[in-house]
Amino acid sequence: MKQLRKFRYLAIVIAFLFLAGCPMFTKDVKVTTTDKLTYMYKIYNAQYEDYLSMAANPNTSEAQKVIMRKKKPILDSLAVLIPAFDKSVQGGTNTPQQEQAIYDLINSLGEE
Repeated sequence: MKQLRKFRYLAIVIAFLFLAGCPMFTKDVKVTTTDKLTYMYKIYNAQYEDYLSMAANPNTSEAQKVIMRKKKPILDSLAVLIPAFDKSVQGGTNTPQQEQAIYDLINSLGEE
């Protein structure tokens, strides 16, 4: 249980460091909206797979069930927001507030 939690936190931290660290090593590198969407989808897919694996495990502990109950509504919200943001990016109508709302939800996945 603790190893799973540590791994999840480590994966999230590495992903954020990767996004934050990339511009430090090269000049004039900008993270495109495509890069941001790819990151959002990757985090969502990884967290959704984690949720499914806990749900399928017959030996899921009560602590894991608590995590699952917290994670489910966040994943449900992300399942709507990320594709909506994707469409708004394609239409050129995306806003920083939409993007921030998704990042806030992604960040809340690591809180317990």
